[in-house]
Amino acid sequence: MSDPSIIAEFDRRAEQRLAGDLGQRLAAVAADHAPSVAIVTCADARVVPEALFGLSPNEALVVRSAGNLARPGGGQFSTLLLAIGACEVGDVIVLGHSDCAAMRCLRDPDLRREQSELVAYLLDCDPGLDEALAAAPSLEVAAKRNVERQLRLIGEALAARGLDRVRVHGRYLDLARARLEALR
Repeated sequence: MSDPSIIAEFDRRAEQRLAGDLGQRLAAVAADHAPSVAIVTCADARVVPEALFGLSPNEALVVRSAGNLARPGGGQFSTLLLAIGACEVGDVIVLGHSDCAAMRCLRDPDLRREQSELVAYLLDCDPGLDEALAAAPSLEVAAKRNVERQLRLIGEALAARGLDRVRVHGRYLDLARARLEALR
């Protein structure tokens, strides 16, 4: 059951932050949406790219989806194209992480049944994902392979649109070890 006091607390925190430094920083960038990088990351609440990379408002356009997927033709990829076209973003980071529930759902038959809608979404975004991750010996390897796969798919889709000037980078966040690994 939902606890209305949680939302009230979020509102209170937002008011405090907006009355302080955050409000000033937002006002300073209000007229110019100009991120320098786009980040495709998982919807997992433990992965917070703004905190991880120490970003201020307007430094990055963050696109979230289960399993950090951005299917060409889909909403997340279209958002990347907006960032690249309208904001002249030149770099895209695909940020995956350890203990990814989306990757776990693809690997565990019981979870796969319980989370059939999530699995259907993942395979709609990337029909070859199942096959690509089938031989991964661990969840960590599967998550890293997924980042590498999304790098390739996003890079190919950008190149097909004449956007090969955009650099695509892969990062893997190990939550338990608090480590960030460059994958490409």
